[in-house]
Amino acid sequence: MSSRAYDHWIGIVRQLGPSFASRAAAHDADDSFVADNYADLRAHRFFSAGVPAELGGGGASHAEISDVLRLLATYCSSTALAASMHTHQVLIPAWRWRHEQAPVDAFLGRVAAEQLVLVSSGGSDWIDGSGTARKVEGGYRVSGRKIFSSGAPAGDLLMTMAVYDDPQNGPTVLHFAIPLTAPGVVMQDTWRTLGMRGTGSHDTMLQDLFVPDAAIGWRRPAGRWSQPMHVIAAIALPLIYSVYVGVADSGPGIPPSERERIFRPFWSRGGGGTGLGLAIANELAAALGGRISLESSAEKGSRFELMLPVRPR
Repeated sequence: MSSRAYDHWIGIVRQLGPSFASRAAAHDADDSFVADNYADLRAHRFFSAGVPAELGGGGASHAEISDVLRLLATYCSSTALAASMHTHQVLIPAWRWRHEQAPVDAFLGRVAAEQLVLVSSGGSDWIDGSGTARKVEGGYRVSGRKIFSSGAPAGDLLMTMAVYDDPQNGPTVLHFAIPLTAPGVVMQDTWRTLGMRGTGSHDTMLQDLFVPDAAIGWRRPAGRWSQPMHVIAAIALPLIYSVYVGVADSGPGIPPSERERIFRPFWSRGGGGTGLGLAIANELAAALGGRISLESSAEKGSRFELMLPVRPR
């Protein structure tokens, strides 16, 4: 995988990564959002990496962004996970612009020009959607609680949804973007998950929020798999999973004498396990045409990477 865009964004992550890594433990220890890392990413225009170049963005592809996030996670997993939530909300409209000719070019242009940070509420919605939408003149009144709003402390727009009981079509999920500063949007400081405190994945309350008709970007049936869900899942999940593939530890490392043995069946370093986990994972990766690689340094920790081939249709 190599292109000018890919090389550029990989270079940015390698440049910023060491400083992110040096701050990662402190963010988790003092329960703080990775605001300084986000500021650095914004200064390098990272938040528009997935916007098509024709619209003023960085022009990186879905596969390239996935690998960039994987690398970012090896330095600071909280930064990478929060960024993945932003990035999939960029790449979904980018896909729609290219393949559906959806009128989202102005939105993507704003993301590029203003380096807008998008906050997803997908973790609290998924197929069913959550929250209620009531039709009023010119739009809807929306109320609900959105959990896992990763990146909310630095966010500009909340990319969310609510369920409208359509008289003709039944329960319908309405997708929309709304400023986090809009009246009726309240962030609640609720996120305390150890190891991921830095993501700032707080709850966001929508309290009789007015959403104009023009803000509705997508409609789909509630509780049923549909074409929009195909697009969302196909784009969002690989980006998010890439972060978990790239997470590394900061332990004592693995001695050179043990690095080959850890992939052998029934070998356990401490004697307390079955010795099958890595062996099975390694066999499965090989069966799929991929591999698991290990990088380890004494007193600096270890990093396992799962690489699988992308087979075009």
